[in-house]
Amino acid sequence: MHGGDPEAQAPADGRGRILGTQVQIWTEFAPDAADLDRLAYPRLCVLADRAWTGATPWADFASRLHGHVPRVDALGVRRHPLTAPRTTAATPVRTAPCA
Repeated sequence: MHGGDPEAQAPADGRGRILGTQVQIWTEFAPDAADLDRLAYPRLCVLADRAWTGATPWADFASRLHGHVPRVDALGVRRHPLTAPRTTAATPVRTAPCA
């Protein structure tokens, strides 16, 4: 998500007229509020950072994200771990709640 650039994907005559951004979360993959939190965070932090700062190197973003984690945790958000591996086609499907 961090690598996306919506302005670059827009037609030339539409660049500069982008008013905002959004992220979709498919709730059929979130059977409860905890799963919804994990789907949303840190994705919403990524979206907000890209919307406000534009394209920045990953290391710059990562340092800002790690600074934001205490606020998210203080709100009781059950976020996705920042060190989790990426999901691939070889990743086993979760069949039971995570501990």
